[in-house]
Amino acid sequence: MTNSLSVRIDKNIEVPMRDGVILRADVWRPNDNNLYPAIISRTPYQKERSVGNDFLPFDQTAAAGYAVVVQDTRGRFASDGEWEGFMWHLEAPDTYDTVEWVAAQPWCNGSVGLWGISYVAAICWLGAMERPPHLKAIAPAMVADSVLGAVETGGAFRLETLMNWFLFQIITDVLPKQKAAGTATPEMIAKLTEAAQNPRLLTDYLPLKKSPYLDVPGCPVTLEQLFSEGLNLPAFRFEDVEVPALLVGGWFDIAPNGLIEEFRALRSRGGGGEKVRRAHRLIMGPWTHAAMLPPQQGELNFGVLSQGSLELQSAHLTFFDRHLKGVEASLPLVRYFMMGVNEWRNAEDWPPTEAVRREWYLHSSGHANTSAGDGTLTTNAPKGDGRPDHYRYDPANPVRTHGGTTLYLGESVAGPFNQQHLETRQDVLCYSSEAFDKPVDIVGPVVLRLYAASTAEDTDFVAKLVDVFPDGRSMLVCDGCRRARFRYGFDKEVFLKPGTVEEYEINLAHTAWRVKPGHRLRVHVTSSNFPHLDRNMNTGNAIGDDAEGIIAEQTIFHDGPHPSRLELYVLPS
Repeated sequence: MTNSLSVRIDKNIEVPMRDGVILRADVWRPNDNNLYPAIISRTPYQKERSVGNDFLPFDQTAAAGYAVVVQDTRGRFASDGEWEGFMWHLEAPDTYDTVEWVAAQPWCNGSVGLWGISYVAAICWLGAMERPPHLKAIAPAMVADSVLGAVETGGAFRLETLMNWFLFQIITDVLPKQKAAGTATPEMIAKLTEAAQNPRLLTDYLPLKKSPYLDVPGCPVTLEQLFSEGLNLPAFRFEDVEVPALLVGGWFDIAPNGLIEEFRALRSRGGGGEKVRRAHRLIMGPWTHAAMLPPQQGELNFGVLSQGSLELQSAHLTFFDRHLKGVEASLPLVRYFMMGVNEWRNAEDWPPTEAVRREWYLHSSGHANTSAGDGTLTTNAPKGDGRPDHYRYDPANPVRTHGGTTLYLGESVAGPFNQQHLETRQDVLCYSSEAFDKPVDIVGPVVLRLYAASTAEDTDFVAKLVDVFPDGRSMLVCDGCRRARFRYGFDKEVFLKPGTVEEYEINLAHTAWRVKPGHRLRVHVTSSNFPHLDRNMNTGNAIGDDAEGIIAEQTIFHDGPHPSRLELYVLPS
């Protein structure tokens, strides 16, 4: 921090919206009579809880010469209005009104920025699309809209995240308010408390839409709403975003694919002209989805340099200094953390321009089941006929989530975790490379092109890329899914003709990972990642409708006409 100003905090300042509803904000600003640019954060999670973070801690940001305005969104905590769960139609105009109100205050110089993580980042996007005149820059972190976010799940439903997110919203604000008003029913209190104590009750109950743990009298959001609407944001209209954006994500965040595609979209078709398009910046670290970003993620420690506060606080201040204060300061176009070597690197594009595309092909003699099977992964394309692999996917016994891009609110823990215990299952196919004799740096998108057939009308194909350590640990690098009905795109459903071979593009996310000498790469192929994703019941029915599923017999092909393969980018040696 270059400045060290004393700071004052003004609590619960009333901000009127165009419809007369009053939202309340705390303002952190230098304790003098000068004018300062403002940075706004609008949150449904209670403004007092977001003070400390590794991105823009409010006290330090105010001491650096900013007015930091943190506001409870409509119907949440100190703000008036009604919370309805899905409020995108109100978040956009509320953000516009807040920006313009802040710009007119006697302590603001008229330059305003927006910052936030996750839902709060979505508010940044929605506000920027409204183009308030005094908005000069945004810094949204760890979020993707419904169109780009669908790539993360391949069309499956992000079950554990969504159900526990709504539970969290209700028990932190809705339930206390109803208790205070005497309107909380004993049934509501009992069911919500039970679900909070045991998250499996939310995800394991069948049929999902009949769960008694969220759909109780007094809850403002029904399960029918949840499964029909989810947390689907409107598509981000990048051509309407006319201000520079600093995007921050994590390799194990819930939306690494979507966030990088946002950056690409801003660079290619964002609004504001060429000067603004050149001003967008991207930072990707080794992090999961959180506001505090320690070096330890999952089962790995990426070293002191990966601590979020060391990289992000200075980067955000440099970005806002440039666009809100006019300070001549610059950031690399792309700043990314290379896991394994544990160092920060800069790039002029993503993937880095020097990265080379490589293909690794799946092979076996028909027995790739488990890590003890005969599945291999090589750079040699298959020729002629070959024996396919088979496994049986039973929705009653799904492969359970262990690490990856999950949210911390449920039972699962995000990040890189050892997958060895899953590799003993007959419904997990494993294809392993030989040990590397020199380091290989994987950077960019990882895609599995899989040729498969199923006996079901709809099913899932799930893939993981793991780094097999010399001691046998299989550390998760990235994973992905493709729901069969969405194999031709997420805007249409096309059901399977049982037994027909189809090609599936499974996006495993972007990454930056060093495979060290003595390590091997391994690809998992299975049909579930539960409860992170809802288990496909193989019936073709809508999500949440089925009380029982049917077993699907899955066949994976890797012969000359069907070259199932892993596609990735590597840096030159």
